[in-house]
Amino acid sequence: MKDFEFQRSFLKDVSYQNETITITTGYIIDFYDYIVEQTTGKVLRGNANEKLRVTYEMKFRQTLDKNKKITKCPNCGAEVDINTSGVCEYCHTKLVTENTRWVLTEKKTTNQEYI
Repeated sequence: MKDFEFQRSFLKDVSYQNETITITTGYIIDFYDYIVEQTTGKVLRGNANEKLRVTYEMKFRQTLDKNKKITKCPNCGAEVDINTSGVCEYCHTKLVTENTRWVLTEKKTTNQEYI
């Protein structure tokens, strides 16, 4: 991959559910994408002479309740300290906290074409 050119970005969707906001964004990027055999210089995959235009969709999520913390294990009810290992020390359930910062939760390619 080389010669990346950012074309544009756009806001696709915003949703709000259970004190969590999810923002879906789109990005259009042009670049060359190919694999060359080192010894012969032969292109094995892709095209070294044509640029590819790829549209990506990315979802970002964040909780709006900054004080939301897990204090009890949802599986066994034991008091937990989420700052330690992220696992209940009694029943070993993995504990997942809400994201108080923006976190990329999904990335996918929605379109791809040579230009």
